[in-house]
Amino acid sequence: SASREARDIESRESSYRFFHSGGESEADGGFHWFAVQLNETVLIRSVTVKVREVGSSTDFLRAKGIEIFTSNRVQAIFSGDHCRSKGMSRQYEDSEAYWTKCGQTDKKGSITAGESLKVDCPAPAAEEKQPCGR
Repeated sequence: SASREARDIESRESSYRFFHSGGESEADGGFHWFAVQLNETVLIRSVTVKVREVGSSTDFLRAKGIEIFTSNRVQAIFSGDHCRSKGMSRQYEDSEAYWTKCGQTDKKGSITAGESLKVDCPAPAAEEKQPCGR
């Protein structure tokens, strides 16, 4: 089942690659981004963003309004030097046609430590198995 597949992927770190924009001083144009490249084909029905367990209320507010995008064309997006690029904004602009907006986390209300914010995707999106850098 799809939910079993999702649990399997969550439990195997070797089933994905994680990229991020770096620390505050290294952020891409003032924006922080995170990308997860799956090494297997799966249907994405939702994405859950988990808020930090510790920190200030300002840290927790960063979980508001996070935009979630999916793509089934990762080879076109994450290839060559892009795997280590801190310029994800530019990569997104250059490959915008390959991305589909799943949704975004709620912008209203308070956020608590450790809270999970679920974003449901409007239609399942298949992520293709395409290793980075090839």
